[in-house]
Amino acid sequence: MALLPYCEYCGKETGILPFVCNYCGGTFCAKHRLPENHECSLDLEYRNKVFKERKRKTELRRKVRYIGVRGRRSIVGTYLLYIIVIIPSILAFFYPYYLCISYFTIYQLFTPYPFIWTIFTSLFVVYFSNIAEFIYFVILLFFSYYFIRTIENKYGPKRLLYIFFGCSVLGGVIYLIIYFFYGYFSLISFFPIGLASSGLLGLCLFSLLDSHYKSWHFSKYSLKASYVIWFLVLFNICSKIASTALSYGAINPFIEPYFMGYLVGFNIPWYIYDYFGLLGAVVLYQGYFKRNY
Repeated sequence: MALLPYCEYCGKETGILPFVCNYCGGTFCAKHRLPENHECSLDLEYRNKVFKERKRKTELRRKVRYIGVRGRRSIVGTYLLYIIVIIPSILAFFYPYYLCISYFTIYQLFTPYPFIWTIFTSLFVVYFSNIAEFIYFVILLFFSYYFIRTIENKYGPKRLLYIFFGCSVLGGVIYLIIYFFYGYFSLISFFPIGLASSGLLGLCLFSLLDSHYKSWHFSKYSLKASYVIWFLVLFNICSKIASTALSYGAINPFIEPYFMGYLVGFNIPWYIYDYFGLLGAVVLYQGYFKRNY
């Protein structure tokens, strides 16, 4: 049987919640709770200790609020990542072959003017060439913000960028491997691509794998985070099909449906290279972060 606290002045049990004196720190009953009723020594040492403890908790709470979900410091990496993605993506709309991986990157490596730098610059580009791909670009930035912010709050801005570049690089490597085996038989070599979209999708999946909260809450409604990723994947496919239709439809308005199927089927790597970043997220999480954090 657990012993209940007792009054240090009269010895009577005080119940579960005793009165604690703010000056001497003793426990007393309701009758002797005041300092003048238990001959308090009015020692201020205990009071100063309590005051310092409360002050420390207040300062700690202020720091947690400052670096928390809504703090400034917690989303510096998120803003930085968005800046280094949005600006090159806009520039790539006007100069795609100077910033994206394309025919000039692969087949002109040994020419006097190779476009070798595009392998690096493509890591920061989400390429869009028409309204369908631009809408996907905006939607991807909007939804990925919540996933990216969650990762940065837990791992910090430096590891956030590591995960992003890891997903983008792995997606680019797999794409180039498929490119060499598949690109000779399709029109894929003429399509410029940016690898930042695979990195952003990889961050979304990484956040879902790492988080214990599998849903978002908007006012009275909740939405599973996995549905958001599926929505981004399906919208990406639709935007690329629409992009193909817009591109070749502008050349030939009377294009046949079977020829559209031919274009889609023979350019499959161009449609799926974004999803290699999802594979990169699984590799990084299962291979390193799950074991070390």
